[in-house]
Order: sequence, then structure tokens, then C-alpha cells
Amino acid sequence: MRRPQMISFADDAEDVVLWRALGGRGDGRYVDGAPSASLTRVFSEAGWSGTLLASDDPISPELASSRPADAVVSRNEAFGTAALPLHLAVLDDAQATPETLAWLGVRPWVVVVRSADGTHGDGLLDGYEQCLDLGRSRFLVASEHASELREALSAPPSSLDGHLRSTEHQLRADLDLALENLMRWRAAGVTRWADVASASPAAAGGASTSNERLAEYARELDAHIRELAAVRSTISWRMTAPLRMASQIARAARSGLRG
Repeated sequence: MRRPQMISFADDAEDVVLWRALGGRGDGRYVDGAPSASLTRVFSEAGWSGTLLASDDPISPELASSRPADAVVSRNEAFGTAALPLHLAVLDDAQATPETLAWLGVRPWVVVVRSADGTHGDGLLDGYEQCLDLGRSRFLVASEHASELREALSAPPSSLDGHLRSTEHQLRADLDLALENLMRWRAAGVTRWADVASASPAAAGGASTSNERLAEYARELDAHIRELAAVRSTISWRMTAPLRMASQIARAARSGLRG
């Protein structure tokens, strides 16, 4: 049976790396201190237990409503029980301190340290090793789990992970909806044509009136077809943008080698 395709919600597909390493656990726990909490959304939707860390900026109503099962705590409150393992902690640079880990009361298996501008401090948390740097996100693994998780956390996301970016997923859904609407429009148009064609000239207001109505329906259907073509073209252009960029880079590299 084919495994459902993973939808990635993180800006740089960091959740693909995390899912590769931790996704097989159905009862995991995470802590997320990032404002968008995009790295842990896939785990939330998979049924993990989550805690959102409230910082100086309050948790947005949209995020709170999308995570009804997640607890929200601040550093002024007790984190909770330390009896259960904590598989993942997503923290910003200011939160990624020994004091925060002490407050959690348990060592997370994996820590992702986030930086808005990609600038990170030089130090690492004691007892953790860095596996991967994706610019704005550094992936650290606790030494006691390194042998199990290091390899999965060390490779950047790729097509081999079989994921789909959320933007692409939405574009495909938009295309499916447009195709569905087109089929309805076509069916409605055929029905209208059949009704007009079967009506007597007198009932339809004369032959010229019937022809005018048929022409009107034809123009309406043609407009819908052009609209769908525009949607399809836009989706295709956006979905193939990474391929065009890779092709440009490859051509530039070949030119440089020839030069």
C-alpha cells in the first residue's frame, strides 16, 4: 500500500528532515517556540502532543485555533511533567540556552535552533552535536540519541523524501477545483444548447433569438475554458520554477568550465 505523501509546511522544508528522523513515532512530544510553529505542524497533524512557548509576542489567534490540542506556556509557568520523553524542541537563538533546557526538565532528543536572519552563535548546547545547518535552522541531536538519529538528520531535504510543499499542494487542489468547475460548466452548456435546439422557434422567441442564445452560451463556455487555461499556465509556471532555476545554474556552471 502506497504511503500518503508528506506535506511540508516549513519555509525551507526543515520538517522533511525532522519527519525523516522522527516521523515513525506515533506518540511523540514536541515543544515549539517559533512564532509560526511551521516546523511542528506535520507532527501536530499526526497526533503528537505539543507545547507552544509564549514569548514576548503572544501566540497568534490563528495559530492557537489551528492547534487546539497544544498547550501554551510561558517561562513564568512550570513546563509540566518530565517523566515522558521530549522528542523535539524548536527554539530560537535566545531560547536555546542551558537555562531553557533546565526549565524543560528533560533533554529533547532533537533541538532545532532557529534564526530569522541565518546568523547563529558559535556555541552549542552541552551534550548535543550539530548534524545539519540549513541556513536559518541548525539541527542538533542529543549525544545519547546520536547513533540512532544522526544519519537521518544530516542530509538536507530532497526528492527522495517524497514530500510535497504546501504551496504546491494548494496549487494542485486549485487545479482540481478548476477542472471540476469546467466539467460542470460544460455539462450545463450542453444542457442549455439541447434545450434551445429542441425548442420551437415560436417558444424560443424565433430562430434568430435561438441562435443568439446559442452564441451567448458558446461565448460563456469559451470564457470558462480560457480561464482554466490561464490557471493551468500559472500553476505550471510556479511548479516548474525550481527546475528552471536549476537549469540556469547548470548552464552557468558549464559556461564557467568552458571559459
